Amino acid sequence: KNNMNDINLIFKQTDLGYFCLIEKDLIGNSIQNQGVWEPHLHYFYSQFIKPNFTVVDGGANIGFHSVQFAKLANEGKTYCFEPQPLIFNVLSTNILFNGLTDIVEQCKLGLGDKKDNLKMSPLEKQVFNPNCINWGGRGLTDSEEGEEEVQTITLDSLNLPKLDFIKLDVQGFEYKAFIGGEGTIKSNNPIIFLENYPTSEEDQKTLGLLEDWGYITYRLLCTQYQEDCILLNPEKHKEEIKIIENQTQYKWKK
Repeated sequence: KNNMNDINLIFKQTDLGYFCLIEKDLIGNSIQNQGVWEPHLHYFYSQFIKPNFTVVDGGANIGFHSVQFAKLANEGKTYCFEPQPLIFNVLSTNILFNGLTDIVEQCKLGLGDKKDNLKMSPLEKQVFNPNCINWGGRGLTDSEEGEEEVQTITLDSLNLPKLDFIKLDVQGFEYKAFIGGEGTIKSNNPIIFLENYPTSEEDQKTLGLLEDWGYITYRLLCTQYQEDCILLNPEKHKEEIKIIENQTQYKWKK
């Protein structure tokens, strides 16, 4: 069993920012070794996000994508949601390190379908080997085996004046997060980046919901551990659809 108090932090300068990382963390290992996390997502959102965008990062983790979002939307606002207490502190450090505190708001909260008190699933279930712990694989739970207590709120409760882009990677809580943001999503039709597994009934229910709301899905064919989708509104996102359908670097399945 891992002792959460026995945490080592490391620091890494990359081409995409200066980051505080957690030693042996899955995401930290990637940034330390490759200087990037989820380059397939970065490839697309760096072409989509405009300077005046309002961005929501649900499941921000240590903030690699959050930092990129804020640099791209440097005349807008980025809202980051990360309920894990330790990870939230590292996220906040990375926002500070990269000089983005004026345009980023960090929230130590999860996104759900209601205001609620839940717990994080056990960290020990995310230990792949002694040198790889996936902090980002922890989800929200109401079971007795849960660990740190966390709170959830709804996206709609933020009353955002606009929303242009949302990334959601919240370990099976995506459907509830969208239900809690139905008004915001329907009135703004943001670009949506979504972790989504084709073998999960809950994930397919999420895609069905968004398609009912007028979105079309582009599924990126990743590894067995990663399945990501980009969802776009065919009326609003013609430019983005053209970028996706004309690119050759990544393979897609509609």
